[in-house]
Amino acid sequence: MNGARGGIVLGWFFKIAVLLAILAVVSFETGAIIVAKVTADRVAIDAASEAGAVLASTGSRDKAKDAADKIASKDDARVIKFDVIGGGQYVRVTVRKIASTFLVQHIWLKRLRIADSVHSGIVR
Repeated sequence: MNGARGGIVLGWFFKIAVLLAILAVVSFETGAIIVAKVTADRVAIDAASEAGAVLASTGSRDKAKDAADKIASKDDARVIKFDVIGGGQYVRVTVRKIASTFLVQHIWLKRLRIADSVHSGIVR
């Protein structure tokens, strides 16, 4: 009789351990995706602001884009689109950050890893 109870207890421990492991992976993956989105937003704001300042001081679209690229690269993000809009009064920067995940990058949800953010900066 004791052997049967021991098997039941071990079975429950195993099930709990598997459940905790699944919860840990899901939590990590979700956290990585959220951090990527927040980082992309912050980087897009900083890159647009810097690009606007550089464009105002130099008048060069290329130097402004290079400034945005430099800001983005500090956080392993990249500028995927750069525009001067509003008759040269604003710059619009689109930044992409890819979340570092274990599982999501290998399954059909891999598009969730991509965090794009668009922000405008004033040219002043």
